[in-house]
Amino acid sequence: MSIFLTAGKFLLGGLGWLKDAISAAFRWAVDNPAKAGCIVLLCASLWLLHGKREALADLTDMTALRDAEKAAHAQTVINYRTAAKAAENAAEAEKKRKEALYAKAAHESDQAYADLRARYRSVLQRAPGANSSGADQTDLPVSSGAPRVSVEAASGAGVLVSRDDALICADNTAYAQAAFEWAEKVAATRGAALR
Repeated sequence: MSIFLTAGKFLLGGLGWLKDAISAAFRWAVDNPAKAGCIVLLCASLWLLHGKREALADLTDMTALRDAEKAAHAQTVINYRTAAKAAENAAEAEKKRKEALYAKAAHESDQAYADLRARYRSVLQRAPGANSSGADQTDLPVSSGAPRVSVEAASGAGVLVSRDDALICADNTAYAQAAFEWAEKVAATRGAALR
C-alpha cells in the first residue's frame, strides 16, 4: 500500500510544477503582451495551417472522386450509345429479314395465283360446253355465232354461267386461295416471332 501512497504523492507533487509553470506563463504574458500575442498568433497560424492542409487533402480527394464520377458517367453514356446502336442495328436486321420473308411469301403467293389461275382456266376450257354461252338467260347481249348450250345440259348442274363469268370466278377463286395461303404464311411468321 505504501507504493500507492508514494506514487500518489509523486503525482500530486508533480502536478505542482505544472501549476507553477502555468502561473509563471500567465505572469509573463501579462508583463509582455506583445510577445504573448505573437506567440498566440503563431500557435493559431500553425493550427490554421494544419487545418488548411487537411482541407486541401480533402479537396484533392473530392476532386479525384468528382473526376472518377465524371469518367464513370462518360463511360455510361458511351455504353448507352453503343447499346442503343446495337439495338438499332439488330432491329434493322430483323426488319430486313421480315421484309425478305414477306417478299418471298408474296412471290410464292403470286406464283401460286398464276398456277391456280392457269389450272382453273384449263379445267374450264376442257369442260363440256366450254364454248357455250348462257347470255340469253342473263339478259346480256348474245354474241352472234356462239352456240347456246346450257351448262346444266352439259354437266348435269342446275346453274347457267357464261364462259367469261366462269373465267372471272376461276380467277377470283385462284386469287382468294393464293391470298389465304399468303396470310397463313405471314401469320405463321409473326406467330413464330412472338414466341
